[in-house]
Amino acid sequence: MSRTGAGTAAMAAVSGLEQPSLTCSQGGVSFCDGHTAVCMMPEEFCPMTEILREKDRALGRQEAELAEARRQVLHLGGLAKLGELSAVVAHEIRNPLTGISATAEVLMDDMADDDLRRESVSTILDEIHRLDKTVRNLLDFARDHKPFLTRVDLRGVVERVVSNVRHEAAERGVQISGSCSDDLPPAVADPELLGQALMNITLNGIQAMSGGGELRVSLRCARGGGSISVCIDDNGCGIDPQHLERIFDPFFTTKASGAGLGLAVSKKIIEAQHGSIRVRSRKGAGTTFVVELPAAH
Repeated sequence: MSRTGAGTAAMAAVSGLEQPSLTCSQGGVSFCDGHTAVCMMPEEFCPMTEILREKDRALGRQEAELAEARRQVLHLGGLAKLGELSAVVAHEIRNPLTGISATAEVLMDDMADDDLRRESVSTILDEIHRLDKTVRNLLDFARDHKPFLTRVDLRGVVERVVSNVRHEAAERGVQISGSCSDDLPPAVADPELLGQALMNITLNGIQAMSGGGELRVSLRCARGGGSISVCIDDNGCGIDPQHLERIFDPFFTTKASGAGLGLAVSKKIIEAQHGSIRVRSRKGAGTTFVVELPAAH
């Protein structure tokens, strides 16, 4: 064999021993070892890729849940400290306030009916009463609302609340209407504490209708019968969207007067009874509070 022929044969042998190669094409991945070619389409490794992606999404959800849990723990810890501070401040204010009120009433009793100073003393007494109400709200917020849960007919609770607020509603030109499901089961709640919470929410709705309006209170059994909803709906001024997330925060208020504790106390009471409260509102179109409580079985 000539030298040229031998070189050609050697090159052919070497070409038969080429290293496998991996190439990518638009349709998939090609594996070639010089003799055979295998093309793996995306469908063959997509299941593993999807599993990894789902693991990544699950990890992201767990991280978000942990962050939310941490935020709630910090929030509850802050509320506990705020409650303790509120109790201390309330007691420190209430003691001298009682003395000031008693002194002002003595002065008022000693004045003649035509004494010009009576108006000033009357103003002092009005402000003392306003401060006393704020102090009571502070103490109420600081108090640990441990409910005595029992089977309760919510119709009776709502009727008492409406009866208590009817006078103020009439003064503001607000009509109160109500409705109730025929098959309403009893709820599991503390009637006294729940009445206090619903009173705060109802008064909030009445006070939002300075020019008069209608307050609707309805009782509904949720689908499946596991819970009962108390809806308190007004057609007042509504709540600004940027304020909706803060209306249950202690001391947050947009009113000219008031401590901003009524809704915070209501939320605390309702959640202590394994219930929930949510709100929806549109500026200029009214507000709806929905309180959900477990039904008795």
